[in-house]
Amino acid sequence: MPPPRFTLHTSMLIAGAAILLGVVWHMGGKGSAPIAPSPDASAPAKASTKTPSNSQRPGKASLTELLGSLDALRRRADLKTLASELGRVDPTRGWQMLASIPGMADRETFAQQLLQAWAQHDLQAALAACKSLPAGQLRASSHASVMEVWARSAPANAADWASTQLTGSARQAALSAVARTWAKQDTNAAARWAQAQGDTSAGLAAITEVMAHWANLDPQTGATWSATLPAGPFRDSALQAVVSEWADQYPAEAAAWVQSHPATSDMTDTVTQTWASHDPAPASRWALSLSDPTQRQAAALEAFSTWAAASPADALRQAQTIPDPLLRSEIIAAALEVWQADDPAATQAWLSANPQK
Repeated sequence: MPPPRFTLHTSMLIAGAAILLGVVWHMGGKGSAPIAPSPDASAPAKASTKTPSNSQRPGKASLTELLGSLDALRRRADLKTLASELGRVDPTRGWQMLASIPGMADRETFAQQLLQAWAQHDLQAALAACKSLPAGQLRASSHASVMEVWARSAPANAADWASTQLTGSARQAALSAVARTWAKQDTNAAARWAQAQGDTSAGLAAITEVMAHWANLDPQTGATWSATLPAGPFRDSALQAVVSEWADQYPAEAAAWVQSHPATSDMTDTVTQTWASHDPAPASRWALSLSDPTQRQAAALEAFSTWAAASPADALRQAQTIPDPLLRSEIIAAALEVWQADDPAATQAWLSANPQK
């Protein structure tokens, strides 16, 4: 067989391959390290132990820039972002920056977000920071922020600590935060803890939050449980919370339940106020349907006055149809008083067209 013939094209291919082999040999010559395999993407990344450099850490210059914003909503959002980052990477430095925030509301926003992030990795340090604050709203809201984090993992411990270690507004704010968080995890356990505190400020603060949450889950069961409690401030707080929340969503249901439980008739005003603020016309009709004369008068005055604040002409038109002359006169007078404060000229025009006897 004759030897193969090399064409010009073949020669060029061979030359190119030789050059490529030379480059590869040069790059991977003696002493060169082998190419490392790619890291396994499924392996968990190791936490960095390096301290962020000054260029990576949020600083006072950025805080000053944020505080210069005239848009309050944007300023608060940016403060939360900065505080959250500081709470994770350098909470002590963030706490030192707190004093440089002049606005009280801005300072509270920054502190709450910082402490929540801080408490997630160093609860004791966050609690100590709260204790260093002077008595007042900032200390109370700061404790509440930390206790909310604690309650996610150990609500009973958090509640016991707050009730024994804090006083005044700080204790109430902290226990409200714990109860609110605890109720989302175990409503019955949170209610039992609150009940064990009785008529104390701790018990009242806790049960208010628990029942507000219970009302969103099963308002009728929550209201029935509250009604079985012994008479006193604790029972009143529980009922007020659940009925108010229930009426805010489903006022007709709450109204029917209250009327079917005579022992809770003192909740009639709560239902009327809440219902009338949302939809005064049906609330007014319900108030007029109440059988008890005292309740009917109080509820109707509340409902029609609220209606008059929203639409006085409509409220007065409906009030003129009330059969009871004494109640009709009283409600019209109340509605006119509300309208007079808002629009005296329109009120006088209505009186001219509708002279009262």
